[in-house]
Amino acid sequence: MKSVRKSTYEKGQVIVLIAAMMVGMIAMIGLAVDGGGLYFLNRDLQNAVDAAVIAATYAKCTGGDVVFAGETAAADNGFELGDGRTMTVEIHDPATGVALPAGADINDYVSVSISAEKPSYFIQVVRGNDPLIVEAAGVGYCKESDTNDSGRAVFGACDTGGDAVRIESGGGASDPCPGGNSEIVGGIHSESDGGSNQGTCVPEGDVTSGTNTDGYHGTSNEGPPEVESHDMPLYWEIEEFDELSDEIPQAFVLQFGPDAYWVPPTNTITEEDLFLPGATNTDDSARLIYYNGDLTVKGATSGALQSKFGPLTGGQAFYDAHVTIVVTGKLSLSGDVKDTKFVHAGKAFDADGGPTSYLLFMSTVGGGTNCNNTPDAIFWSASEAAWEGLIYAPTGNVNMSMSGNDASGLGGIFAWTVRSLSGSHIYITFDPDMLPPDPPSIGIAD
Repeated sequence: MKSVRKSTYEKGQVIVLIAAMMVGMIAMIGLAVDGGGLYFLNRDLQNAVDAAVIAATYAKCTGGDVVFAGETAAADNGFELGDGRTMTVEIHDPATGVALPAGADINDYVSVSISAEKPSYFIQVVRGNDPLIVEAAGVGYCKESDTNDSGRAVFGACDTGGDAVRIESGGGASDPCPGGNSEIVGGIHSESDGGSNQGTCVPEGDVTSGTNTDGYHGTSNEGPPEVESHDMPLYWEIEEFDELSDEIPQAFVLQFGPDAYWVPPTNTITEEDLFLPGATNTDDSARLIYYNGDLTVKGATSGALQSKFGPLTGGQAFYDAHVTIVVTGKLSLSGDVKDTKFVHAGKAFDADGGPTSYLLFMSTVGGGTNCNNTPDAIFWSASEAAWEGLIYAPTGNVNMSMSGNDASGLGGIFAWTVRSLSGSHIYITFDPDMLPPDPPSIGIAD
């Protein structure tokens, strides 16, 4: 019988196979570990690029420093030159190296590119120890602020049944508004199905209705208004005016002292409270009054404003109160408020004339289910009155009853409903320069 002898030359072959398999396994682990790291780095990098694009584009739209805004946003999202991983942060205004849609203007676009690196680990087995590099880029576009074309002297935004705007005035053949004794210069808009009930007054300017003109009223009208929908052209938030805000209240304190921003201790104030304590000139007195709840403004005590500012001279009929009143409840101005002309305190909002510059009265009262039962947000009853500024009640009704002598306003009334604007002599003139422009349009291009 022959015996089989094993060759001594086969010893150690398993080690070679294991070594070869280890290289493959390490490469697979490197792909998983380093590839996963690259994925997360690329995600974070793209998020930073998108944030930088939006910030840089917004700065372009608003006249800011485009490069600074983009670099700051990138740093806030974890990518800043000198941090050990960021290689480049490039902000280009106008954009460079991008393909734009037909007809697009390169000057409307901003481009951002960021590159970063991360150390390699297991993948070094197959590619060396050079760091792994990721790049991301984005493009943003800016359409600058445009003139707000939806303004009217009287604007009702309610779109659920009934008249969003109701104006009632007396008669008189020689009055400035044909067939009535009131004049609305600058047009009327009612978003509701009910249209606009104007009584006997036909305004100067466009009369528009959101969806249906059947409810249009007016004995002297020459035809129905144009069907044209508009969103509320004002967009202030009550939080902007709260005493805890870092915005407008602080601006008042800085420019006019601690008394300029005032939260009344009770829900009733007088005409004297509209002026800064110690003020000797109405032009140097500006107040922002904020109240959480219902607030009533009553007339001054006899002779109080005359003793404070001196007698009215040179044809003046009122003392000008540069004031903005913002309440979360109902704002009521009683009939004995006769000595004051309410003028927006816009000059105190910010030196550059920001979007809050012309606000006069604001209330956030709301809760009605349709135009017919919207609760009063601003109620003003007077035999004569004058104001200059924007009256804003985005979710409530404005109820103004003016009898006797003239009532005149420059600016505009913007509310969910303006369902009771009545009187024998009402003159309202819309000033388009008071309306904030449409906000800039910005976005990330595909």
